[in-house]
Amino acid sequence: MKLSVENIGILSKVDLEINGITVIAGENDTGKSTISKSLYAMFSGFYRIDEKIIEAKVEDIIEEISVFLERNFEIYGNRYFRNRYIEKEKIYHLLESDEDINEEQVRKLLKETLKNMNEDNRFLIGFIKKDNINLEGLKNIEINDLIKRINETKLMNEKIINKLLEIEFNREFNNQVNNLNTNESSRVNLSIKDINIEIQIKEGKINLKRVENLKKIYSRIEYIDSISILDTLNESSHHFNNLINDLQRKRKRGVIDAIKTDERIQEIFSKVTGEKTGELLFNKSLFNTRVTYKANNKSKPLDIRNVSAGLKSFLIIKTLFEKGILEERGVIILDEPEVHLHPEWQVLFAELVVLLQKEFNMHILLTTHSPYFLYAVKLYSKKYKIDEKCKFYFSERVGKKAKLIDITDNIGIAFKSLSTPFFRLEDMEEKMEEENCEK
Repeated sequence: MKLSVENIGILSKVDLEINGITVIAGENDTGKSTISKSLYAMFSGFYRIDEKIIEAKVEDIIEEISVFLERNFEIYGNRYFRNRYIEKEKIYHLLESDEDINEEQVRKLLKETLKNMNEDNRFLIGFIKKDNINLEGLKNIEINDLIKRINETKLMNEKIINKLLEIEFNREFNNQVNNLNTNESSRVNLSIKDINIEIQIKEGKINLKRVENLKKIYSRIEYIDSISILDTLNESSHHFNNLINDLQRKRKRGVIDAIKTDERIQEIFSKVTGEKTGELLFNKSLFNTRVTYKANNKSKPLDIRNVSAGLKSFLIIKTLFEKGILEERGVIILDEPEVHLHPEWQVLFAELVVLLQKEFNMHILLTTHSPYFLYAVKLYSKKYKIDEKCKFYFSERVGKKAKLIDITDNIGIAFKSLSTPFFRLEDMEEKMEEENCEK
């Protein structure tokens, strides 16, 4: 997988590969999170894109039919009305054909909708009567206008893709995707095997510039940038919200697949922590959701706010795998995962990440400003023989812009930069001791 980002946030133009573990090291405010957000928005936007396009078309056609019934028969319907009486399956079937939807098909759909309302006793009795609905009396111009709008919707693929991506990017960047210091447009290019997608962003509007071999992207992407998500479960933001939903989701997995995955996950976590890791429990009520941690079958649930930061980090990833959200060859973004972690836990977490990549062939994007974590990923990737799948980059500011340097063959560049504050303090201590000696 390759990602190219140009003129988003403070980034000038960056290119990187994500074929195993990709680490971006650098100081704060050097564009690391901007890269993470760009990958997430792009990948998430194209996840099952064909299904999203169909769903958008169906919703629009349902809206068109509702408006038509309202204008011509004074039948007013809310979302409940639309979902109950306008049959989605019939619209899906109409959209499957390459041919235009014709008048006969539209009239049939309208008749079936009216029939569904008349046969439902729960609908407002007397409001609709069979003898006052006459489709035959409709003027051609009225029905033809509806047919025209439905067929326009049917052909609206690229515009729908643009809008879906626009929503993803604007949510992720809080409606400030473009660099505020320039009028230049932004570009993002994502390549996955033979799939190549390029978009242009100007003033928050997206234009699909190039698509090669667009297929379904089946793998989900998860973006974890704070363990506090478990403490603030009932607050919402974009990728936070998606992650919260995924942690509570109940996906159906095959029996054998569930057994194999659970065994592999437990083996990895036991190898890193030296003991069995418990599970997260989500207790939903009418107003909120309470999260607890249960270490084993005999222990009592512990409020998640009383669980250590290191354990929370492990639990989020473990839960996503156990629920089948993260799968073989999946994609995960870990934005500065070392935050709140003691150096010892940083080293353990680095080993966990390496083992997950090795066992599940994951695509993992890591950002960090910790020399401990950076060095640990480098050593463990070598120890477990996946170093050929690892790429290391250093992000730095050059004036008002940020750029990436490929340091895979020499991470010392980043290590030195991230360790500079420590060496500066050492120099300061030596000077202070010299000054005391002179006195």
